[in-house]
Amino acid sequence: MDDLFADSAGGWKAFNEQTWQYEIQLRAMQRADLHLDGYFYELQIEEVERRADGTVAADIAERSIQNFSQHPWIDSEYPAIRHHFLLVKQDSRWLLKEHVQGDGVYWNMYKEFQGQDFEQMENAGEAFSGRKESLLAEAREGLRERQASGMPVGPPDEPAVSHAYDRMAAAAYAQRYVGERNPVWPDFSRQGGNCQNFASQCLLEGGIPMDLNGEDTWSWKGKSDRMEGPEDTVTWINVARFDRYAGNNRGYGLAARTDAAFYSGETGDLIKMGTSGNWSHVVVITDVVKDDRGTVIDYLICSNTTDVKNFPASAYPLPRQSLIKIYGWNDAPPAEMESAEKQ
Repeated sequence: MDDLFADSAGGWKAFNEQTWQYEIQLRAMQRADLHLDGYFYELQIEEVERRADGTVAADIAERSIQNFSQHPWIDSEYPAIRHHFLLVKQDSRWLLKEHVQGDGVYWNMYKEFQGQDFEQMENAGEAFSGRKESLLAEAREGLRERQASGMPVGPPDEPAVSHAYDRMAAAAYAQRYVGERNPVWPDFSRQGGNCQNFASQCLLEGGIPMDLNGEDTWSWKGKSDRMEGPEDTVTWINVARFDRYAGNNRGYGLAARTDAAFYSGETGDLIKMGTSGNWSHVVVITDVVKDDRGTVIDYLICSNTTDVKNFPASAYPLPRQSLIKIYGWNDAPPAEMESAEKQ
């Protein structure tokens, strides 16, 4: 770190060091081999400002491709991670005084200290180390939960469906709209996140119809570009509301389970992510990763907000993950379905 950060970096150096250590240790505990066989990046300078105090601020967009040892032929891509650098000249060298980047691993560390002056923080190293250890403890618990959930024992308990889910169509749409947005839909990336809006679009592309029947509804009416409005519109764009809909819906529309065994996922299924008691993110499975014995050990996913393409779910920095299993959809009105179930 001394080769990168200036003596005056203070808490920023400790913050970056503990953030990197969190990502390294999180990857090391997973079932898949998340060592890197290859890494490629390119940088686009978006803005540079030389300030009156002699420092230089730079905002830079990074496109990167990681090739993980578990599947080195797969390009796992971050289309655009934004960095903010503040550089200072020290002994004829330009070194970092500050650095933060706009992705999940930095946000998980940063949000607990938002608004604080890292340069003036007392015991910054201890504070950031404590946050790292808290996140790692939750990640270990999340991994235990996923392993305990495991694979289904015996025949899967699948709901009856009238129409199959087109998994390949959903996955193809997911891969198409990483790094850009479908102009037909509003983009909520700067209003709390576009992840559920993206996942809902993928389900629609896979044939799941919007649903305005019954107490739990899920649709986009196209009347607003803000994260507010009728319940069904909120369900379309909010992770927790959609999770409730997916778990509760019976009769017309989506047939899904939110308590399915974690490693029973397939292409087109969803994974909700977050911290304990707070599901804040959702991603779309685009492929299933198996070991040499054919055992599912991971998934490749696509996501919006922090956009990633064909990225290992286990390398994602949110410590808790749970499968939302998509089976298809039903076109019978609720009353008819309830009668059929009773028979």
